Amino acid sequence: RDWRESGVAFEYRFTSHLISNRTMGAYVPGKKKDTRDSCLVRGFWGDIVQSPYFAFGVETDITPENKELFKVVNTQQRYTAWVVTEFNLTAYLLMMEKGELHHYVDSEDSKKKEELLK
Repeated sequence: RDWRESGVAFEYRFTSHLISNRTMGAYVPGKKKDTRDSCLVRGFWGDIVQSPYFAFGVETDITPENKELFKVVNTQQRYTAWVVTEFNLTAYLLMMEKGELHHYVDSEDSKKKEELLK
């Protein structure tokens, strides 16, 4: 994969990454394959750390979000693991801080937002 060159291991839908993430990139001494001359080789020489998407983005216990967030439309999940993770972490933090349940409101669904704000 080209994440070693670009530094982008987890891509979001419909996004283009125009600038490389060079935070973990480095140059190390190496040799050219054809001539065996010494040179500096640029790349990512670490390991990808597991993102929170694996821990918080695969399920939710809160109803009715457990059905809404995993809805399939045209044989594709409507929401990504990133959205589920964001919802779960927000719900957990709100529950710890205020003892309130958090419900997901889609940014496209402004009617639900208006009803909740009333």
